[in-house]
Amino acid sequence: MKYHSEKILLTTSLVCHTLCACAAAVHHEQATTQMFSADRLELHAGRGDPLLYWEIEAWRGEDLDRLWLRTRGEQSDDAMRTGELQLAYRRAVSAFWDVSTGWRGELRPDPSRHWLALGLHGLAPWFVNIDANLYLGESGRSALRVEANQEILFTQRLILEPTLEINAYGRDDPARAIGAGLSTLSASLRLRYAINRKFAPYAGALWEKHYGETAQMIRVNGGKTSAGIVLAGLRFWF
Repeated sequence: MKYHSEKILLTTSLVCHTLCACAAAVHHEQATTQMFSADRLELHAGRGDPLLYWEIEAWRGEDLDRLWLRTRGEQSDDAMRTGELQLAYRRAVSAFWDVSTGWRGELRPDPSRHWLALGLHGLAPWFVNIDANLYLGESGRSALRVEANQEILFTQRLILEPTLEINAYGRDDPARAIGAGLSTLSASLRLRYAINRKFAPYAGALWEKHYGETAQMIRVNGGKTSAGIVLAGLRFWF
């Protein structure tokens, strides 16, 4: 019995040692990687002067933990109309979902706004990509942005991407013509042709509408509460 006990202890010790060595090797092999992606770099027409619109991001990290940098905005001939920057730490919590926390700065238009950002990002059923962010700002401000998109493959190169984005706010912000509640809804279609895996030109259309108090503030300032836009752009990454 003593011999068998010692044999079991020795075998258990060897198994534990092997598992620990494998785990250490796997951890050691998790190399740091990075990527730069211009998901949307496009020209907009149909809403006054032509605009250059961008959504660009870069990340660096490992499989589970990554540091993300994002920017999006609009530039006309004479000035930047809208511009925001986000810096976030993202952590994978399952095979298809990440959570994030970080900072979002709306730098244009004036006055600027700064937010604590909390996000949920992942792949929902029917291959719908979800990007949901809750923002908490100064003076009790709060905001919610949810974007959903899906890629429909006609061929391996020809891809249609419908996108829906909703923006809502917890309280009025008259200085930026934003009202509490549902503020903006936009829907778009982009048809792209992948010349290769990393480079794809596209064309499409976008419809945008403001609601509630936001729409009322825009009307008071003489603006339009809805717009249809045609667009053309490039998508690339490396």
